[in-house]
Amino acid sequence: MSINLIINKVAERIKDRHLFAIFDRDGTLVPIISDPDRAILHNDVLELLLKLDSLPNTRVAILSARDLAQLRHDFKNNDLILGGNYGMELLMPNQMSWIEPKAVQSRNLLLAAKRELEEQLPEETQVILEDKQLTLCLHWHLTPSEYREKVHSCIKLLKTKYSGLLFKALATSYEIWPYMQWDKSNGLIQITSILKLDLDECLILYIGDSDSDEPAFAWVNNRQGITVRVGQSAESIAQFSVKSPKEVKEILKLLIANIQNS
Repeated sequence: MSINLIINKVAERIKDRHLFAIFDRDGTLVPIISDPDRAILHNDVLELLLKLDSLPNTRVAILSARDLAQLRHDFKNNDLILGGNYGMELLMPNQMSWIEPKAVQSRNLLLAAKRELEEQLPEETQVILEDKQLTLCLHWHLTPSEYREKVHSCIKLLKTKYSGLLFKALATSYEIWPYMQWDKSNGLIQITSILKLDLDECLILYIGDSDSDEPAFAWVNNRQGITVRVGQSAESIAQFSVKSPKEVKEILKLLIANIQNS
């Protein structure tokens, strides 16, 4: 069973090292549902994360596509490290915050693109537009088939008009970013730099569910960490896979028990 293999690998590799466990949010800790606003982090999962973080020589971080405001709402005032917008904005346990300067500079362009999307895509398109401050996400999975070409054409037009923004086509959504190179591996680099972590004395465990987590998997694998992809995927460089957030919850429980008993 993958869960037991993961726990055994952590136990085998951790020895006298610290554990740094990083989790994606949606699809990893919280099931994916059609309305992002209804994808709620349940208290029992939060309690497990806080319990794990409270154990000796253990640190927990959340690294998500969600913005920092959403993560602060989810995880409230505690010592978890929170990375929003793929780590372009961070909140550390001492309440120190950091934000990628280049991302901030694109806010006015993002607002202009947001206004055009709202004007050009009427209510019947049933799109969901998330403003994450540093990025936008336009979900079209609920859009009726007869309006989908309108959505794609609108994005194509904006892509031509806003050369200072980066448009990313995902399976059922578009993300609109500042025009810069950034992914979750950059978020991990920034977090470990701020924490001044000695990566030779730290075992990194990263759990995520989507293609956007693949750069983080690569970064962790290159540092002899342990990587887990959640859900059914055709290809992944993660070392292990589990089926659902329910199994991630079991990993949390077993990790806690294993560390407490070691």
